Amino acid sequence: MLGGHFESRIRQVIRVPYDPRLASGRRFLMSDLRNQTQMAYLEIAGAVAERFHVNGCYPIGWHHSAHQARAAL
Repeated sequence: MLGGHFESRIRQVIRVPYDPRLASGRRFLMSDLRNQTQMAYLEIAGAVAERFHVNGCYPIGWHHSAHQARAAL
């Protein structure tokens, strides 16, 4: 599996499931995506946001719901 190749080289691998909306290559809204795909992208956003967490503080505008959704997976 491709993910296994990268797991030994980077901090985290997040798998995004196949979604016909992404496969079309056209513009889309997040609400157009399947729930599993939306959750995967929310998890990606949470992983990126974690890198900005410093000394118990989060960046302005950061919302903890992304972290909560990721923890629920």
